[in-house]
Amino acid sequence: MKKKNARNRMMILTLCFIWIASLLIPATAPSQEDTSKDEVSEKYRLMYEKMKKTQKEKEKEKEKEKEKEGSGKESKESLRKKKEKQKAMELVKKRQEKRKKAKEAWLKKFREESAKLDRVDTPPNLKKSKKGPQGMTYIPAGKFMRGQDWGEWTDNQPSRVIYLNPYYIDTYEVTVGQYKAYLKENKKKVPFSLWDDDLSGDNQPLFKVTWKKAVDFCNHYDKRLPTEAEWEKAARGWDDRYYPWGSALPDEGGEYRANYDPGISRGMDGFLYTADVGSYDNGVSPYGVHDMSGNIAEWTADWYDADYYQVKVKKNPKGPEEGTQKVVRGGGYDVNYQNLLLTVRLAAKPNVSNNFIGFRCAKDAK
Repeated sequence: MKKKNARNRMMILTLCFIWIASLLIPATAPSQEDTSKDEVSEKYRLMYEKMKKTQKEKEKEKEKEKEKEGSGKESKESLRKKKEKQKAMELVKKRQEKRKKAKEAWLKKFREESAKLDRVDTPPNLKKSKKGPQGMTYIPAGKFMRGQDWGEWTDNQPSRVIYLNPYYIDTYEVTVGQYKAYLKENKKKVPFSLWDDDLSGDNQPLFKVTWKKAVDFCNHYDKRLPTEAEWEKAARGWDDRYYPWGSALPDEGGEYRANYDPGISRGMDGFLYTADVGSYDNGVSPYGVHDMSGNIAEWTADWYDADYYQVKVKKNPKGPEEGTQKVVRGGGYDVNYQNLLLTVRLAAKPNVSNNFIGFRCAKDAK
């Protein structure tokens, strides 16, 4: 019995050993079946990696295609913008050519008309001219040519020889300093807080003043505003000139004769806005009156009527008896060479005050 039990124990031990050995054998010596399984796993692993690599390559290709499409769209957009820019430049060029032709045509006519310079009165001896009040220039009695017979404006046509009695006119436009002194005399507040520093120097022309305030200033000093005819005669003199200095353009020969906008860049004449009065000694009128073209436009006494020059008044015209606007003469710092012509008539409502209109005074000569 004991021997039988011992055999059983040995068999159990043997079976356990075999079982344990079967567990240990694959770790050290894989079977053919396990080897084939590993080969299959490796095959699938390689296939998976290859598939993954292929997928990445496809994704890269897609990204490249997107980039190409984006660059294509970008180039199309750039091309569109380039075409638009080219079209705009061509339009600007056409406009410039049109302006150039218009200017050439205008200059041709201007030269033809200026060449005439018909003298309508005997030049006075300015050295023997009557001395007027301080700061004023004497304009002797006599004739002058008012208006013109050419150009796109019709309110200054036809030209006509006009006779005026003698009078005085301010040599310079009324300045900021003079108006400050006037306000101080009358114990009024100086309203220059709205003005920029580069526009309110004491020797710069006054602006932002209504027609009524201009009249009040002149009356305070026993003066008045000049009539439109007086203004034009003081500017043109005794011949048919279109600028105070003669027939040269304002910047002809690179020499500026007035403060105005040459059309290229404002400020090329040395002043971005108004200049000190009397800054252009080469731009004075035949009588010696300064700044009749450019710098600041000026109020006159007359009511405006577009047809008034057709009225045949040959002596001391005073303008219409009534109206809604007052005549403004002289152009300004912001106008071109055409609007600087002494024959150009402008108009504004009497209650207007802006950066472009000032004034000068006149006085009867006894």
